[in-house]
Amino acid sequence: MIKSNLKITDNAKKYLENIITKEKNDNLIIYLSVIYPFTQHAHVNITYCKKNDLNSDDIKIEDINIYIENKSINALKNAIIDFKKEQLLINAPNIYKKDDKNIKEKIKHLFENEINVMLSQHGGFIQLVDLINNDTLVIKFHGGCQGCGMVGYTLNNYIEKIIKKNFPQIIKINDITPHDIKDHSYY
Repeated sequence: MIKSNLKITDNAKKYLENIITKEKNDNLIIYLSVIYPFTQHAHVNITYCKKNDLNSDDIKIEDINIYIENKSINALKNAIIDFKKEQLLINAPNIYKKDDKNIKEKIKHLFENEINVMLSQHGGFIQLVDLINNDTLVIKFHGGCQGCGMVGYTLNNYIEKIIKKNFPQIIKINDITPHDIKDHSYY
């Protein structure tokens, strides 16, 4: 068991213990993770999980079979899980914004957890090549995006809007992808 800034109240522990007990399965645990951490779509996910399905770096956070996804620990810093009025309540103030990373790391995180999830549907992904003067991104598309006829539309109507909403200081995005090579493009 690790020390965590996540607090689970006694009422919440009782509630969670009770739902695990009702399942009558000794291999069952409660699993906490943050979906799309540090993005506008971030949310806490609490699910059942079998112990043998845990990742090797997942961490037991309470003495009652509650595990947390290792990469969600920072997002759940100072979070409180409570049970009041027959409802499980989660207050996780740090799931949307992470202050201890520089802007490049934050942008890479946004790419990995939001933009590349979208692009992966067509077999592509985007890479941050550079950040110039903290206001100009240099990016490169890969996979199904490289050479795709819709890449300009996707960049201007989706990716740029997501980036500028999360990073309003970004004023220009330079795509350096050689789109004339169409070996693996989606269209």
